[in-house]
Amino acid sequence: MSKNSKTKIVVGYFLTFIVIAGFVSLLTFYMLKTFNSDKSSFKGVIERNSEIELVLVYIGCSVCGAAQHPDLPNTFKKLSKNLETVADSLGYDYLTIGISNEKLIKDGLQHLEKVLDFDEIAIGNGMGNTSVQRYIWDTTDNIYDAGIPQVLILRRQYELQDQDQKISSKIEKEEVIIRRLGIEGVVDIINSKVQIVRNF
Repeated sequence: MSKNSKTKIVVGYFLTFIVIAGFVSLLTFYMLKTFNSDKSSFKGVIERNSEIELVLVYIGCSVCGAAQHPDLPNTFKKLSKNLETVADSLGYDYLTIGISNEKLIKDGLQHLEKVLDFDEIAIGNGMGNTSVQRYIWDTTDNIYDAGIPQVLILRRQYELQDQDQKISSKIEKEEVIIRRLGIEGVVDIINSKVQIVRNF
């Protein structure tokens, strides 16, 4: 192979490398620009419309007889729909949390899926479940409030960031507005919709 041919090959490789490197650089720049201009595309970022959030919490499990009441799923779905309407009327965000104090994760998941398509779930470790700790043991001294199924309605306030006053993901304050046990408690909340609005 002549020296001239070798030179052409080297130049060809060099130009190819330049083209590929340029393409990769442009692609990286475009991806970074897109990410920075629209951080909501990152699934870990939750865009909040209000610093106040109305939260519906359900606590139950598959081995609890009362939680197996045939009317519970439809009744709870009706309650969730009503509360979402209340939240919208007040300009609040709305969140649902499902907690199942099961020993087996799969059993808890199946139970919660029957009740509602929750935004957030916590399953396992029986009554030692971290969320059970938070929403039962940490919020009441009444042993009768440990019964399940139970429903809580919370009012959350999120912290505002100092510089731009954007709503952060850090909860500044959370209070239990309503706690009810059993399907009778769920029905009671549905029937007292006006009173719920006043509580908020």
